[in-house]
Amino acid sequence: MIEDGIEVSASRFAYGRRYAQRRNALPVDPISMPLGAGEDRDFVPVNGLALFGAIRDATPDAWGRRVIENKLRAPPNGLPEWRYMDEAGPYRAGALDIRSRPEDDAAPGLLPGILDLQYLQHEGRGWRLSPLYDVVPKPQVARERTLHLGVGRYGRSATLDNAMSAAGLFGLLPPDAATIVDRIVRVVREWRGTFEAAGATPRQCDDIATAFRRAGDIGGHEVDRLLP
Repeated sequence: MIEDGIEVSASRFAYGRRYAQRRNALPVDPISMPLGAGEDRDFVPVNGLALFGAIRDATPDAWGRRVIENKLRAPPNGLPEWRYMDEAGPYRAGALDIRSRPEDDAAPGLLPGILDLQYLQHEGRGWRLSPLYDVVPKPQVARERTLHLGVGRYGRSATLDNAMSAAGLFGLLPPDAATIVDRIVRVVREWRGTFEAAGATPRQCDDIATAFRRAGDIGGHEVDRLLP
């Protein structure tokens, strides 16, 4: 991983030889980092990304970063990516945990995510991924906001038109995606009433109001145009 200050500018990845030869070896990402492509092959992120999406997904989330920054007395988002990875430690629970194991030649291990049950929804006879999880409104200062992972045509931009640009990757036609987004917008629009009904005071609602943005300011007009 190559960093310019606190920004990742480029990265490469290669599977350890002993790990790649294991019968139970699993690819970190079957699309951009497939196994069986040659033991000595180096991979680079696709679509011009600086860091592999699967690797970024294994790094601390926004809350974890604040904990690390508080521990090191660093400003928000003020540490290089390698430091967040290093401070996270080797015993994280989640979809992907990358540990340095001498016997496995730095093998990537996939854990079941025991502590990440909010990702799953039980529907009587089975489980499926929750349509929404890990959403915690918090006050924001910046007008332009970025996501932890790249989503669509505009990378990590936290806008509705960026999310809409990736609709096809999720098997959705644009009008279907617009219908889903419109339904969510209508629900989120009533956030203050929902919070107050749950016991939040007007002062508490005011404190987190900047976490919510008007749909029209983040690409909502594109959604309206595509509604059937």
